[in-house]
Parts: sequence; structure tokens; C-alpha cells
Amino acid sequence: MEKDDPLPERPPDERKSIFWAIVLPLVFGPAGLLYSSDVGFLIMAVIHPALGLMTHGVSLLVLWPVSVIWSACAAWWYNHHPDMT
Repeated sequence: MEKDDPLPERPPDERKSIFWAIVLPLVFGPAGLLYSSDVGFLIMAVIHPALGLMTHGVSLLVLWPVSVIWSACAAWWYNHHPDMT
């Protein structure tokens, strides 16, 4: 691929919505990652309760936004790298 070539994209009907990739983790936490990243969900499903119990919930203030950012990035990656999935 040359420098000036745009990133390849999936057809519109196969793309994942960045909007829903942000809203679902905002509402459901790490379970919202299931929309955009199965692996991300599995990792956060282990980290959230473990660190939440060890820090009495304080770590969730950091991990919840991380889930949202991870989900948005995973959806963007899915849309722009069709050959990687």
C-alpha cells in the first residue's frame, strides 16, 4: 500500500458503529465491550472484579473509561482493517 492510499474500509453494512461502541460500555461497563471486542471483554471481565475488590471499587473509576476507549478503538480498528479479522 502506498502512502497516499486511504485505509481500506468495510462495506457500510458490515461496519460497527462507533456510537454504539461508546454508549454500550458507558452503560454496561466491560460487558459493553462484547459489541466491539470479545478479547477485550474477557480481559476486562477478569480485571474489573479483581481490582475492584482489591481497591474497594476505586479502580473502577479508571477501568470504566478504559473500557469505553478500548471499545471505541476496537470498533474503529474493525472498520478500517477488514483483512485483520
